[in-house]
Amino acid sequence: MHTKSRKFLSLAILLLFVIWIIFYIKGHISEFSGILCLSLRLVATLAVVLLVDSIALGLFTKVLMDYLNIHLKFKEWYGLSIVSNLWNYIIPFQGGAGARALYLKKVHNFAVPQFLATMLALYFISFFVNAVIGLFCILYIYFNYHYTNIIVFFFFAVVFMTTSVLMLFSPKVPEFKNWVLRKISEVINAWYAICGQSVLVIKLILIILLHAVFELLTVYFAFQAYGVSLSFVKCLLLSTLLAFSVLIKITPGSLGVTEGIIVFGAQIFGIPPAQSLLAAGLIRVVNLVLIFTLGPVYNYVLSLNLKMTNNADVIPGNGRDFRR
Repeated sequence: MHTKSRKFLSLAILLLFVIWIIFYIKGHISEFSGILCLSLRLVATLAVVLLVDSIALGLFTKVLMDYLNIHLKFKEWYGLSIVSNLWNYIIPFQGGAGARALYLKKVHNFAVPQFLATMLALYFISFFVNAVIGLFCILYIYFNYHYTNIIVFFFFAVVFMTTSVLMLFSPKVPEFKNWVLRKISEVINAWYAICGQSVLVIKLILIILLHAVFELLTVYFAFQAYGVSLSFVKCLLLSTLLAFSVLIKITPGSLGVTEGIIVFGAQIFGIPPAQSLLAAGLIRVVNLVLIFTLGPVYNYVLSLNLKMTNNADVIPGNGRDFRR
């Protein structure tokens, strides 16, 4: 898709979401009367959870880079997690991933095809783990609360089967002479190499599970701040649905997409949109404060590394190649 077309689509979706919010609030103004009546203690707790969650996401990059003998310092693997989120708000369509790829290539000579393979690893393993969690939540809620959502169930089932096949039966393909096909084959073979490292995959799965715990707590404390009590299983289902927002990251910071998923998921449990919008808005505001506080700091720190690299002689990377 052309850059201008992507920007237009992003702005159009964002505008539609804003218009819907305005009309919804106008028609349900009484339900938003308690927007400032929230527990500051729970808001502070939510901020801590989101802060620690960004560390868990950074660990994914650290573990993968360690496997490749590229040892990132804390300011790098954690800083990249924060800076990626910052640039996702500035540039739609995963602009943060581009910033992360640029840094790793310039500073650590990390090839773009290998970076794309790490992105595949993040998405596939994350989707697999969250699909398993989602299926467990749906079945648990069905047997204990006697209601379910068949669309969500089939979505998780399809994702689980697809990612299972991709992880268990990922093929190794030959290198092609055509430049485009050769680059695609490099990404596929890099993913194939990751799948073959069982210890590495287990570590990555554990990190995704840790991330799922913090996402669960994020949803739990956001609703609790407005006096809405949800069981951990219900919060886990909502947080699991949020993990798939990456599939439609077409607005800056997934603005509107994340809120829509929370509203949709909360309606499964009979929670009106007003309450779920308040919780989603709280998560958004706290996240923005953290990202736009820490983001510029780490953006500056990492830019110093880029300048030092540009001023130094280029040293060939000594990381392990994904290819066998």
